Amino acid sequence: MEFEIKYEDYFENEIDFNFINFSEKYVKVYYKNGSVKKKEEYLNEKITHLIYYLDETENPENVLEENFEISSVEMIESEKIEEYFKRTHRDYDAGIRDENNSFSVIDKNNREIYYSSIIGGEEETNKYFYDKNGKKIYTFWYYSKSKVSSIDTLNPKHFGYINEFKQSFTAEEFMNLPDVDWENMKYYHNAEPMIPE
Repeated sequence: MEFEIKYEDYFENEIDFNFINFSEKYVKVYYKNGSVKKKEEYLNEKITHLIYYLDETENPENVLEENFEISSVEMIESEKIEEYFKRTHRDYDAGIRDENNSFSVIDKNNREIYYSSIIGGEEETNKYFYDKNGKKIYTFWYYSKSKVSSIDTLNPKHFGYINEFKQSFTAEEFMNLPDVDWENMKYYHNAEPMIPE
């Protein structure tokens, strides 16, 4: 396979290879035909985690065999649903698959709008809202497929309502913030549906 290789920091910001400090964390990203194929996370010049995007012709066991020296591997399979991509994330530790899958949804602008996983035995779901410029301005939190439990805002219009003691809002508080049209944000009221209707 031919790949284009780029480098990122752990916040997914592209960095120049010449500025990588090999004693620190960085991510080596392999692109195939313009799409991410795999990401290798490094610490002290050693691969600590692999994220591998499976295509329909690939077998997870073969990927694990080819990367046996990496103990932490995440494989992601994509399924197109209308204009969205549903991704199933499977984690492997030393070749043993975690029984819980995580799920994400990517919109037509290649932005993650949904992520759900099991954390400490409890299902946690996040949904993300972007402004017209593609900047993430809201994160919605849900537990065990419930109604929204809290909302974090990065909307500059709401900075006056945030302080060191107040970072999140309940749905009732959020709907009363300026420029929030809660009625037209039905996708965000509950953890379900995964795919916007």
